[in-house]
Amino acid sequence: MSMLLYDKLTKPDLTKITDAQARQKAQTDIDQAKQLFTKESLISSALLLSTVVTEFNQPKGNAQFYFARPGSTGWVAGYTVHYIAETYKKLKEVDE
Repeated sequence: MSMLLYDKLTKPDLTKITDAQARQKAQTDIDQAKQLFTKESLISSALLLSTVVTEFNQPKGNAQFYFARPGSTGWVAGYTVHYIAETYKKLKEVDE
């Protein structure tokens, strides 16, 4: 969606949120995200997250991936993804 429907992603229909306070909070979150992230960074992040979730949800084990929304825990997920990617890259280089 970040690649093909970016406008729809960044301008969702919030009219279905009946609680005015919740709707305003959702709009504030959207506005903040648009200020923090470029279209390209959203696309690359979505691809990375999709890859990680796909790998964790393979039938080869019982590991599951959970997305934690609060920013205070986000760095842990970011570090984990970075560590896995770097470890995989090193293993791939050894195999070649």
